[in-house]
Amino acid sequence: MPLFLLILSFLLAALDWLAVTRNIRRLKLWTKPAVMVALIAWLWAAGGWVEPLPLFGLALVFSLAGDVLLMMPPRWFILGLFSFLAAHIVYLAAFNPSQPPLIPMIVLLVIAGALMISILPRLLRNIRIKPGARRLRVAAAFYSVFLTLMAISAVLTLFRPEWKPAAAALAASGGLLFFTSDNLLAYDRFVKPVRYGRLMVRISYHLGQIALIAAAVVQYVQ
Repeated sequence: MPLFLLILSFLLAALDWLAVTRNIRRLKLWTKPAVMVALIAWLWAAGGWVEPLPLFGLALVFSLAGDVLLMMPPRWFILGLFSFLAAHIVYLAAFNPSQPPLIPMIVLLVIAGALMISILPRLLRNIRIKPGARRLRVAAAFYSVFLTLMAISAVLTLFRPEWKPAAAALAASGGLLFFTSDNLLAYDRFVKPVRYGRLMVRISYHLGQIALIAAAVVQYVQ
């Protein structure tokens, strides 16, 4: 059953990518959240009560809520943003049951800080001048910080001796894919449209979430 649910997650994700490519709105409305539902079911079937798997499940629940809210009219966008913010905070708690290794954390924070300095100001400028989006500036800046911290926490599993190499590789990949997806979404929405941007956002988002949950299963169940 757990393997079937994992395969189902991939199949639903592929169906969603097809719906995005062909712009089949009715299909997109259920395929995107369906991927999160399948992942929640897979995590639960694989051993969802084993600590700290409930935290990973809660992150998926917040992500599911964000998926639904972001498909609604624009006035719901801010609530969708906060739903994903909550997901990142829960992922932070799941990846940091103890203090992370200091030197790798400092190096990653410096790299992430340089990236944010190069990306965030332009994004915030464009949000400021975009009609109806000014109120998103503070929320977007706040969200960017926690998105970056989540990605760093996922990558830091590579330096935690208690993490299995395969699980750490999945966690790092998932965190970076999620980070890429959200930054690409922001750039495509507020800076400049990216060719095949929406499709790349969906692919990196789904693969990122699947990798994060697979990391938890490999680390704490298998």
